[in-house]
Amino acid sequence: MLPFQTKNPSPSVGSKKLKLLSLEQRLEVIKELENGKSERPLAKQFGVSRAQINRISKDREKIKAISKAKSFKPTTKKFITSKYPELEKSLYAWVQAMRKPKHRMKPLPLSKKIIQERARREAELRSITDFCASDGWFRNWANRFNIGPSVRLFGEAGDVDIAEVEPKMEELRSELRRYQPKNIFYADESGLFYRALPTRSYLGNEENRKLIRGSKGLRAKDCLTIMLCVNATGTCKIDPLIIGSSKNPHCFRDSPCPIPYMNQSSSWMDRYIYKRWWTEIFLPAIRKWTDEPVAILMDNFSGHDPECIDPLEQVKVFFYPPNVTSVYQPLDQGIINALKTSYKSEMVKRLVSAYDNLDTLREQSRKAKKGRKGLKFGDSATVLNAGQLIKTCWDSLTAKSIVGCWIHSKTLPHLPDEIGEFEHDVSNSKTVQSQTLKELQEMLKALSLSNQDNLQHLGLHEAVEITTDASAAETFSRWFNLENETDILASEEFIVSEEIREEFDASIYDSQDQVQNSEEPMEMENVIAPSEILSHEKLLCEKLFKYSSAAIDAKFVDPVLLELLQKVKTHLSQSYCCIN
Repeated sequence: MLPFQTKNPSPSVGSKKLKLLSLEQRLEVIKELENGKSERPLAKQFGVSRAQINRISKDREKIKAISKAKSFKPTTKKFITSKYPELEKSLYAWVQAMRKPKHRMKPLPLSKKIIQERARREAELRSITDFCASDGWFRNWANRFNIGPSVRLFGEAGDVDIAEVEPKMEELRSELRRYQPKNIFYADESGLFYRALPTRSYLGNEENRKLIRGSKGLRAKDCLTIMLCVNATGTCKIDPLIIGSSKNPHCFRDSPCPIPYMNQSSSWMDRYIYKRWWTEIFLPAIRKWTDEPVAILMDNFSGHDPECIDPLEQVKVFFYPPNVTSVYQPLDQGIINALKTSYKSEMVKRLVSAYDNLDTLREQSRKAKKGRKGLKFGDSATVLNAGQLIKTCWDSLTAKSIVGCWIHSKTLPHLPDEIGEFEHDVSNSKTVQSQTLKELQEMLKALSLSNQDNLQHLGLHEAVEITTDASAAETFSRWFNLENETDILASEEFIVSEEIREEFDASIYDSQDQVQNSEEPMEMENVIAPSEILSHEKLLCEKLFKYSSAAIDAKFVDPVLLELLQKVKTHLSQSYCCIN
């Protein structure tokens, strides 16, 4: 506790409540004192005791230092210092890096749980065993570092400084004036938990994932990435691309996917997948659409390779300013949300339609080959089911709805009448989800709660129970927006990082065992040579290169970690010719 901090005494009956001055007021007192004003009139002016003014006078240098360090808000009255200042400073630096990342990475929406998990990791790195990232600690830390409630974001709207971004948007609009609205496209990708069903809870960081891996709850979070692209008039919708982790899903052996499918180890968009989409899907579609000049808008995600250009110079790429997704980008104004809401609704409808005939379908399901069951048997959706439903939902989006989202985004310089007829039916995500919820509630209420076995097989037992709860709207809303849950995103990153760390630690122990158990002594001429390294070190470097590559391909959102891993990978590939 700082010398000038005064604790509130337990007031007796009739005693006055002690008044403490804020940091800002204390600085004013110090200024008045330095200008020659005496303590007594200052005490009267600020309504405090002379003793408090005297303490401020004695501690003036410490108060100035605190103000200069900007560790507390100007309105702070109690200066509670931290037991672990270095840990908290490191955590604050990490938060700043996440909110303003380098290398065109998207900012990470930070929730309290994500910050608390990072704080625990910082404590672990410093071998601090008695640290508990409690809610009380979080409040004090946020107060010390002037972290406001806006740190908890479920989108990026809180990051957008309209006054700062608008001039850049005006420059973009001036460029787009040269194009007709029908020839202006926008492309963006989004994750989709294509098997997830309404439930009261999802797995948290504190659960033992090794025990539950493979369970239906965890499989329900299997994710695909959807790449969407559409023009401003809604008259040209490019076939959606879905990205999964499997190279050849079993379900495709019975029937081809109705929309393009590509694979990546983490089911995410990277530059290789983007280049394939650009050359194999987008450019051929544009050639069929028009021979006029075309503009395509994208966000500044690092996976969107700026080196991908049209060799015929028909198409020109324009990038949005950073972090304007929730304000200006048309797909984020309701198109993506409407597609996902429609997808999840259709998936539930398919399962509900299997309810009455489920016994027969389950018998047929037992005879079906691995990976080829899916919704038609009342089982979890396959990638093929996802492709079919995505195509159906994408085709059902009307041109008027798409135009409404473009107009709502305020990206185009054209007047609404120049773009086309529009409706704002999907630009309001709450309205869309509310209407869908009513339809699903009516449908689910019709199912019998008595046949719990069938409901559990379909994965709808909790959904049916939830429809009668007062919290149904909140639960279904979370399901509709599951892909944007910051705590779920943190859990996914936590799982990947833990698995990589565990396997890397194991590789170190294996390498050490190989050295310790080696019976043949190493020859001196082989210990150090310009072109080779020790056998155990070579093995370790190969493991490190492997897991660095895997981590880079994974959906890590920490730009600092990504930069470090990239440097490690580059160093190993350049230093040791044995690394491929």
